[in-house]
Amino acid sequence: MHERTLVLDLLRKVESVAREHRAKARYVKIRIGPSCHIQPETLRAQFSLLARGTAAEGAGVEVMVEAAGTSQTGREVVLESIEIEQ
Repeated sequence: MHERTLVLDLLRKVESVAREHRAKARYVKIRIGPSCHIQPETLRAQFSLLARGTAAEGAGVEVMVEAAGTSQTGREVVLESIEIEQ
């Protein structure tokens, strides 16, 4: 499943940052290009499901979709920012 692979890659990045700060992720902002073949709702659901038992479990997820014609992301899924617990 394409979505699963994308989300697992995002989770690896989130967990790396969380480990570095010895904290849990509280909020994750993700940017997707207009040509990306994943819906924001699907991405959020997969993230919540796959984050169970990780440093990202329970984190809020915001997905921003770039507008066609203004996007530099294209088909990519980009981890924009991570808010960690202090």
